[in-house]
Amino acid sequence: MKKYGFIIGNWYKYIENDKSAYYIKIENVLETNKLNGNFRKIYYSEKIQNNKHLICAGYWANTKMETIALENPVDISEIVEFLPKDHPDLLKITKQSYEYLIPFLKENNIV
Repeated sequence: MKKYGFIIGNWYKYIENDKSAYYIKIENVLETNKLNGNFRKIYYSEKIQNNKHLICAGYWANTKMETIALENPVDISEIVEFLPKDHPDLLKITKQSYEYLIPFLKENNIV
């Protein structure tokens, strides 16, 4: 499901001014109304910072962070080394993960 440009359940990267980066896994995005203006709260359930995977509950409420994250969606291959071996995101099978098998299957008349 997509909300305000974010795909819920996907990972995004935020790059700090000093070029260090950290990653968050988006759980929800909510619009808020405050006296100082409208902004979104971007909730996350996991974070990778300083090469360490953390389960945590937090949110961003900063348009700069939101913009940078939307410009930097993360392919799972970028963070695989930081995730625990039994992490659910590593168990997802996508079309891309088995495309390399198609020529082999065709050669052997399996498909």
